[in-house]
Amino acid sequence: MDHRELLEHWSAIHRLARNLVTDGGEVTAKTFRLAPEPLADEVPFRLSLYRIAVGLSLAAARSTPGRSRSFPDRIRAALAGVDPVDRAAYLLRDVEDLSAEEAAWVLRTSAAIVRRRTHRARLALTEVFGGAGATA
Repeated sequence: MDHRELLEHWSAIHRLARNLVTDGGEVTAKTFRLAPEPLADEVPFRLSLYRIAVGLSLAAARSTPGRSRSFPDRIRAALAGVDPVDRAAYLLRDVEDLSAEEAAWVLRTSAAIVRRRTHRARLALTEVFGGAGATA
């Protein structure tokens, strides 16, 4: 793996982590410390990194409820009110652009559950912002 590819992975993992917890840098660094060699069983390395980062982020979110998140302030506050696993599903699907199957592998669940959790997170965000036509 060359430096450029590693930097792309680092950027994606950091973006995900900072949207799940306040200290995304700490989660990102720990993810790469815990990262295995690229898996031989054909699981893409980036999915392994996402799985580790989500696990670390969810553990941190559970241990310190109510911390602010890092999107722009209004989105951060709205996402803070969403269940942490729903938030992770939403971020993996809509921000990181993973397929439902890839996100399911990361979250250790089924694609149907990922779709359901993503939908719940979207509904929660829609409620906070008052629908698609709302402006700030």
